[in-house]
Amino acid sequence: MAKGGLKLLMPTMAKELTSEKTPVRAFAPGAIRADIARDAWEDEAARDRLLKLIPYRRIGRPEDVATVAVWLSPDAAD
Repeated sequence: MAKGGLKLLMPTMAKELTSEKTPVRAFAPGAIRADIARDAWEDEAARDRLLKLIPYRRIGRPEDVATVAVWLSPDAAD
């Protein structure tokens, strides 16, 4: 629900803040190969179920999230 709320909030904020030239950036990563979700990707059956939900058929890595965060930082994304 939180990601859905952000998905709806971001376009509204972008429109509202355009006149102030304030950038609005967000990203909502999906499945990431992190310790908190280890059960979802270490077990083969669970991993197969998870991959069926991901169009790209790939579980992200923490480095993927870091790359996007750096790209979206104000200096890099201007």
